[in-house]
Amino acid sequence: MVQLPVRRAPSSADPAGGGGVFQAAVIDLGSHAVRLDLFEADPAGRITLLEHLSVPFDLGREVFRRGSVSPESLGRLVAILRGFRLKIDEYRVSEVRAVATSALREAFNRELVIDRLRSEAGVEFEILESSQEIRLLYLACKRRILRCADAERPVLGLVIGAGSLYLFCCRDGLLRFCEELPLGVDRLAGRSDGTPPRESIIGQLVSINLPARLRECTGLDPARSFDLFLIGGTARRIAALLSLAPADADDAPRLPAEKLAPLLRRLAAADPGGLAAEADIHPESAAGVLAGATLIDSITGSFRCDAIFALGVTTRSALIDEVVRRRREPGVWTFREDFAAICGAIGRKYGFDAGHADEVARLSALLLDKLRRDYDFSPRSAILLDAAARLHDIGRFVDVRKHHRHSAYLISHQQLPGITEAERRIVAAVARYHRREVPGEGDAEYAALPAADKVTVLKLAAILRVADALDFSRDGRARSLRLSRHGQLLSLGVSCGGDLAPERAGLRNKGGLFTEVFGLEVRLDEVAG
Repeated sequence: MVQLPVRRAPSSADPAGGGGVFQAAVIDLGSHAVRLDLFEADPAGRITLLEHLSVPFDLGREVFRRGSVSPESLGRLVAILRGFRLKIDEYRVSEVRAVATSALREAFNRELVIDRLRSEAGVEFEILESSQEIRLLYLACKRRILRCADAERPVLGLVIGAGSLYLFCCRDGLLRFCEELPLGVDRLAGRSDGTPPRESIIGQLVSINLPARLRECTGLDPARSFDLFLIGGTARRIAALLSLAPADADDAPRLPAEKLAPLLRRLAAADPGGLAAEADIHPESAAGVLAGATLIDSITGSFRCDAIFALGVTTRSALIDEVVRRRREPGVWTFREDFAAICGAIGRKYGFDAGHADEVARLSALLLDKLRRDYDFSPRSAILLDAAARLHDIGRFVDVRKHHRHSAYLISHQQLPGITEAERRIVAAVARYHRREVPGEGDAEYAALPAADKVTVLKLAAILRVADALDFSRDGRARSLRLSRHGQLLSLGVSCGGDLAPERAGLRNKGGLFTEVFGLEVRLDEVAG
């Protein structure tokens, strides 16, 4: 739980990590402000906010309207961050996580901005891709959602940002659906095509048809009862208008439906100037609140939301959670189960064989663990291989004969929270080469990959082929797989009591790449149970 700010003397406690108290800093370059949080965490994960700085900076409105950061704005941003750097140095903090979200992500000159901030302000920024941003926010919300939501109802989460709108759904404690839409409140408020804002927003949501998209992936009936969690600055402002503003990231006040519904309709139809005066906010911020109210009103009209909550989670609180989590559990990917559930939902949409996908993912993981002892793999290879294993057959939805190519195309156009765009290209390539086709420079997508990623694709595709062959009969006969290496021979021992001829044929067809990549011959042996 984030406590109230307490100013403490600067400390260099546990500067290199370990199990003691440590201090760190997070910087959020958002659409409306640049914010710095300096905090301290103890071994139990309890967090104390030491100092918070926030400087208004309307980066979002500038980028969404002109497409880039102006020289004047960049100069002001450098000056702000120099001040933040001085404060960080005052506390002698060595661990700093600085991120920029949708505003800078969409700026044409973002690379120049990042370079100037590094060289002139001494701050190394990471531009959060949308898939990483939603993972970060979801994990920060998950514990609060599980605490507040009705266990019998699925959960809808609505993250209302300046540049993007995220809708996610979780059921049985796992993420099942996630969609990013270019419907951030600043973007919507800044449009001027002659259409009344409310009609324009509702029209865009109707054309997207979120209820149908949710049903495709999860099988959930949009008419059933959901718990809705509102996240983001607009949600906090609307909660404040109901005198229910969350005080910190752990608060999740329930918004009374009998008061919320009329408030949303009044806000959606209000004049920005009148709301600005009433709520004592900037007129442009008021326009964003009106757009957000219309979005919420439309979503609650499309889904049956029996309970609505406002979460006080921010990008900064989510970053702090992650910094502490990584310090306490280094190397642990806490999003693994949710990521598998999302892949399962995507597979369901395309009619995949869920049992085969799960078995190939399990076998792939066993093979990778065995090979790690003697071969180098990139740090996130297990995650990318798991995704490719679960999604390698979804192209059968289009055409069985060339389903590997269709799988690659579908994967490359999926929203996969938790992996970057570059990683998604690797997953797509691995799925493409799970059959006999060999990667080559004649394949434009493969040729465009960096050299290190090509090596990753070859290694993971080779493993996926063997795992796929081992489940050729799709009856789990390799469930008792035992792996043993003898020189340049990798023995795959199976005790199934059945005919392994189909699996052996599959290995003959698919094992060549494995031998070429790892220098190992693969042999399938029947062993005693």
